[in-house]
Amino acid sequence: MFIQAISRPYQYCLGLGITSVSPSPGYQPHTSAVQQKAPDAVSTEPTPVRRSGLRTLARRKFLELELAAHLKRKRYDLVWTQWPDIYGHNFWGLCRLLGVKTAHTVHNVLPHEESEANMATLRRVYKQCHHLIVHSEYSRKELLSLFPEAARKTIVAPLGIYTIYPRTPEARERVRRDLKVGRDQLACLICGGIRPYKNIDSSIAALADPRCAGAVLIIAGQEAGFPERSASDPLAHTRSVARSLGVEPQLRLIPRFLGRLELSELFEAADVLLLPYVKGYGSGLLLLGMTFRKYIVTTDTGGACEYLKDYPLHTLLATGEVSDIVDGITLAERALASATGVADMSAFGELRWATIARNTLQMIARGC
Repeated sequence: MFIQAISRPYQYCLGLGITSVSPSPGYQPHTSAVQQKAPDAVSTEPTPVRRSGLRTLARRKFLELELAAHLKRKRYDLVWTQWPDIYGHNFWGLCRLLGVKTAHTVHNVLPHEESEANMATLRRVYKQCHHLIVHSEYSRKELLSLFPEAARKTIVAPLGIYTIYPRTPEARERVRRDLKVGRDQLACLICGGIRPYKNIDSSIAALADPRCAGAVLIIAGQEAGFPERSASDPLAHTRSVARSLGVEPQLRLIPRFLGRLELSELFEAADVLLLPYVKGYGSGLLLLGMTFRKYIVTTDTGGACEYLKDYPLHTLLATGEVSDIVDGITLAERALASATGVADMSAFGELRWATIARNTLQMIARGC
């Protein structure tokens, strides 16, 4: 076998606080509560020594080298990584120095919040890796427009249909009732990390159009990147925009991240998944919408058209402007009123993980 094992370095570095579980879209791990001591309790634990900045930096560098050396000793043919901050900025260079081949999944060509430090990190990672995996031709072109030297090492491997979210159609009526969504109302959904690039403001503004009077918009998640900040309300910006436009009655807000089972039930309750992003390099939520056979209204960011080419229930928006979103919601409502169902998911064989893994490993093998 070319690949003895796909290395999962986080399993070796559990002391660094890295989990080996792949998160749901928009999910953040639950933090357990720390038991508080009574005011008069006397601690018998030693007081931790505060490390200096120099000692912390030295320790981080040592751990990067230790991890790379460990993988070299294990004689892995390939180390496959993702999310640069997990491993340390020099990890890939150390692997190259030790003769360990690396592949890195480029989920986002550029981070959502760009900075000079982020660009320097990505430039280093992209240069040092032997293979770069992107999720669409769109992302490949974006990557090469910024880092043309990566052309010979870039491989396109799509995201796959989700398998960890259970189908619970019986939950639809209960969840809609809990959210006060009528049987005849069109339920649109936005969820996960609520950030400016997801074009939340325009989606909320679309509700003010008379053609969307019968629609409700469910927004579940937590905001980041907006000027409004509230320790008590993770959807403060969203609520403020809705109030200013007078569409609060059409909004259903769930101000927190949802676990796997809750998110499954919410998707069962929804009719339309709204993804009118103004930028992006691929969306796990798009695949989740396809998994649950939902009508998808999306801009063509991150290669959305590549994924939806064989998926009948979708509308590709020309832009993320309010008028286009209104048109998309209206088209979705008409389509759902006459739809007989979505084609069997077996038609999307290229989006099954077994197929993706096999094709990707074959492309890596040819390039090594």
